[in-house]
Amino acid sequence: MIECYKARLVAKGFTQVEGEDYNETSSPVAKMDTIRCLLAIDMAKDALVYVDDIILAGNNDEECQSFKEYLDNYFHIKDLGKLEYFLGIEAAKSPNGLYLNQCKYALDILNETSLLNAKPSPTPIE
Repeated sequence: MIECYKARLVAKGFTQVEGEDYNETSSPVAKMDTIRCLLAIDMAKDALVYVDDIILAGNNDEECQSFKEYLDNYFHIKDLGKLEYFLGIEAAKSPNGLYLNQCKYALDILNETSLLNAKPSPTPIE
């Protein structure tokens, strides 16, 4: 029994040939180093905006707004304002720096697996 289906963006999927490369998929993925770099730039320049599942960064507010409007014309995006939560990471900005945590993500996983009220247990791992 299939419980759920998983969808994935396939770049140029129309060029695939069944039996040859039909099962190969690729999707644009950002590495954590790239995300940390963007967040560091945001701290220095204050330019970062979260739009749907896209982080938009730039040093020209008018160009960023123009680009958001362009994206909205073609993809009907939702501008979520300043970055607060992305890929399971909460970002909180303060005068002392940027604080990242995954508390909400961890709580969501515990809640989803019905382990939110579970008691902690010691493990043999250091």
